[in-house]
Amino acid sequence: MGEIDEVKEMTESGENQESTGKGKKKGLTKFIGIIIVVAIVVGFKFYKKERFSENIKSQSIEIIQKIPGYDENKTYIDSIFESSFDKVFEGSYDIGGRRRGAKFDENNYITMLFDNLIGKAKLDGKEDLAKKFHVYKILLTTSKEG
Repeated sequence: MGEIDEVKEMTESGENQESTGKGKKKGLTKFIGIIIVVAIVVGFKFYKKERFSENIKSQSIEIIQKIPGYDENKTYIDSIFESSFDKVFEGSYDIGGRRRGAKFDENNYITMLFDNLIGKAKLDGKEDLAKKFHVYKILLTTSKEG
């Protein structure tokens, strides 16, 4: 009887090891599945952010092209805008979280963008252009409030 009991114990312990191994595999598969879902969700949020950024950028370019003096200073204004856009957009866009959607602070964006344009124009001695930027900033921020 002693040998039969030993065989039973070995069989039972072998089965337990197999079921534990299967449990580990199942847990690992579940973990990998969760990681994939999280990666897809985060990737989609960044994809939406990138598309929104492109939309805001094209709208901003349209607005900037309407500023008096743009045609005469096109290269200069475009370079200031291009160097400022990413930082300004990042400062105005909140990607959101699990329970809240993304938010874009339009007034903050306009203020930061035009503050950069004004500051750079003043720094470069283009006071007339800085004044035009300032007027446009006021027009845009007051029209958004009302």
